Formats: sequence, structure tokens, C-alpha cells
Amino acid sequence: MSTFFLCLFSALLLVFSFPVFKLTGFAWFAFVPLFIAIDGKKMRKAVIFSCLTGFVFFLGTVYWIGYVSVWGLTILVLYLTLYFGVFGLFVSCLSSGFWFLLLVPCFWVALEYIRSHLFSGFGWAALGYSQYLNIPLIQIADITGVYGVSFLVMMVNVSIFQILQAAGRRPQAAGRKFQTARTDFKSLLINIGIVSLILIAVFGYGKSQLLKRPEPKIKIAVVQGNISQQEKWDPQLKQLILDKYRVLTKLASFNQPDIIVWPETAVPGYLVNDDRLLDYITDLVKEVNKPLLLGSAFLANNQEVYNSAFLISRQGEVVGRYDKLHLVPFGEYIPLGKVFSFVKGVDKRAGGGNFTAGKTYTLFQLPITGCQLARFGVLICFEDVFPGLTRAFVRQGADFMVNITNDAWFGNSSGPYQHVQTSVLRAVENKKGVVRCANTGISCFIDPTGRITNKVLDKKGKDLSITGYLTGEISIWKILTFYTRFGDVFAYLCILISIGWGICFSLTKS
Repeated sequence: MSTFFLCLFSALLLVFSFPVFKLTGFAWFAFVPLFIAIDGKKMRKAVIFSCLTGFVFFLGTVYWIGYVSVWGLTILVLYLTLYFGVFGLFVSCLSSGFWFLLLVPCFWVALEYIRSHLFSGFGWAALGYSQYLNIPLIQIADITGVYGVSFLVMMVNVSIFQILQAAGRRPQAAGRKFQTARTDFKSLLINIGIVSLILIAVFGYGKSQLLKRPEPKIKIAVVQGNISQQEKWDPQLKQLILDKYRVLTKLASFNQPDIIVWPETAVPGYLVNDDRLLDYITDLVKEVNKPLLLGSAFLANNQEVYNSAFLISRQGEVVGRYDKLHLVPFGEYIPLGKVFSFVKGVDKRAGGGNFTAGKTYTLFQLPITGCQLARFGVLICFEDVFPGLTRAFVRQGADFMVNITNDAWFGNSSGPYQHVQTSVLRAVENKKGVVRCANTGISCFIDPTGRITNKVLDKKGKDLSITGYLTGEISIWKILTFYTRFGDVFAYLCILISIGWGICFSLTKS
């Protein structure tokens, strides 16, 4: 029974490490109870107890997916739980020591990377995201990606476990056992020294990055319409929604931004397929005399529906379109439709869950004061969860990124706050500012070092399920980071180390 509670305690510590809780420090020792629970256990029990921890953690973290699809949540959580089971199996095969300190974080990173790519990928709630408010620490992500932050957090968990493990031993007074205990204690001191030096180096690097001041700055206004999912596609409310965005846009224009941004599918219809709707929007753009970036569904060839972002120039011309590349499984399309045919009615937006994925990394161009031309990419909805997408845009020349999203699906849950975490790490990895424009929140500005500099708030300081607008500045950092240039080299190294150990382990057992 005590083992059961240790696993549950570990899962709860992990849940509390993520928003809406701001107890990010819990992540540094959240795995310790699990390690204690499976220490010395046979493989089968280690897998079961680890699965229990993973199931409670993921259910407590991504529960808000159930607001969209209970079936989708059930399938997803059961699938994600398997990663904890594999992790427990791996840990149970290792003996504590220096290599335990290295191999456990490597294997954890390998599993996170696989989880972020396999079956369309689900990188949400990666361990490194828990530290999104620890600005000096996460600067290492411009070398290692978010996986390096996950490695550090897991390494400290392992180190704490080893300290407790050593403290629980009672060395004999004489003989070989005493010598072994003394050797173990010496190894433990070496491990602690290594961990301390790595953390000092990481924080030192982070502090040095925070001293830099990128220029120039772009002035951007974001509009948060706060349209509920029930109202969004109601034909009787179409004009009210448009009028609401019109008022907010005119108010935002008074601050003289270089561009105004609306959220994902802000337009209640097919923008370029509806002449009356297009005329309404372009007339507004000409009136405020500011470029407008907005989200809208797009119907191509009367059959293919895209989730798109459109840029309209101050002259009222549609000058660019980006079609979302990475669609949401069980939201914008049903993967393996025949297998999961029972999952229906997931997405009520235009397109009805039958969206088509885009094929091009489109960059938009923006003339701004103080800079001849700025180029930016757009991430729609949860595309900012995938590091490779942002990296691809930056490698093609994006000076900053804009994330337009509609998190109204998830109400006042922790989902929108967890979504912000991913944008923060994308900014740090590439040292590019990120502007977030969300329908219900969280709309904010993130500088190239990951600091959230400003958010849309109401008078009570609330940032979710509110109506508002905000003008802020995004800095341009004209560099390509190690991560932007070379990608997930750190994750690949962790995978290779894990595979190498697996081969060695198999050979010794055969």
C-alpha cells in the first residue's frame, strides 16, 4: 500500500509542477517517490507502478482534452501511460551509480522525443516545460532544445534519489562491505559534484544570454474577441461577432501598431470564399489603415477545407495565406478514420473535423518603422508544441513568430496556460520573439529569451475568458542559435546512448 501512495505522490508532484499551479520547483524531486517505489522491484512490478504514476499524471495534466472528446482523452492517456511503463522497465534494469545518473535522464529524453514525433506526436507536458518561468535555466534550450531542460530536471531527481539511497545504507564496521560503502559514498560525492557543476554552468550561460539586448522592435496589437465555442458558428450571431472585432480593432489601431492580429478562425465563415464577408473585413482594414493578420477557414476547389491565416495589407488586399501544416488528431481530422470511426462530432468548426493539411512554410513580409522589412511565420493552434515547425520557419528567415489560437475548447482549465509554456520554449530555442493571439486567452508577448513581457488582462488582472486588446513590442534578434542550425542533436545523442546501453544489456544477458 505504501508503494501505491509513493506512486500517487509522485504523480501529484508532477501535476502540481505544471499550470495552473506555479509550483515548478516540485518537478526537481517529483520522480523521487517513484524511484523509491520501484527500487529493488522486479521488472513487472516496476512497469505496473510506473504506469500508475503516468496514468494519474497525464490524466491530471491533459484532462481538458475531455472537454472536446472523452474518447480522445481516454485513448490518449492510455497511450501516454505506456511511456512511463517503458521508463519504469528501463530503470528497473539499472543498478545505481554514476551511469544511473547519466542513463536515466538520457532514456527519459529519448522517450520524450519519441512521444513528440510518433503517431503525429504529442509533446505536451514534457518535463522541460515545467520550468518555463525559470528564465536563466531555460536559456540552455537554444543549444539543446526543451529536451536539455528535461534532462537537467531528471538528472537532479536521480541525484536526490541517490543521496537518499546512500543515507539509508548502514555500512559495516570492517571488511569488504565497509570498503564498498566507502567507495559508494565517494562515487556519490563525485555525482553530486558533477550535477552541481553542470547546474552552475547552465545558470551562468543563462545569465550571460539575458544581458543581450536585441533590436529593432516591432509594434504589434493583438485582439482577443472571447467568443465562446457555442456562439462561434451560430449564423444568427455572425454579425455581432464581426462588429465586436471591428470595435476592438479600431481601439487597437489608436496605438499605431505596425500590424493588428486576430485569433485562429476569428472570422465566422470562409473569408475569401464569401465576397460580403471579405468586403466587410477589407473595408475595416482600409479604415484603420493597418495591416491585419487573421485566422479563417479556407475552401479550395469546393472540397478541401484548410485552417488558414491571411495577411491583408493596409490597402485592403489579401497579400498572403498560410495553411496549417500540423492538424490536431481527433479535432481537425480523425487518424485511421476506419479504426476510430466511432469518434465523431469532435470538431464543430467549419470543416467539421475534415481539414486538409497545408504543404508550405509560408513567410509573411511586414514593412515596419526602423527596419526595412520584417518577416514572420504563423503557428496555428497547437503547432507551437512542435519544435521542428518553428525551427523550419526561422531557418527560412522568420524574424519573429505569431501564434494564433482558439483555446475556447478548454474553457477555464489549465490547457491555455500549459499552451503558453510551449511558446516560451519555442522563443528561447530560436531566440525569436513570439506573439500569441488567442480567442479567449492567453494572449501575450514573449521576448527572445522567453520572458512574458505583457498579457491581455481585464481590470481585475484576469487573463482568461476575457475580451480585450493589447499593443506590445517584439524584439528582433538577428542570430541563428545552435538549436536553429542543428536541431535536436542533444536528443539524438540521448537516443544513441540509450540504444547503446540497450545493446550492451542484451549482450550481457544472453
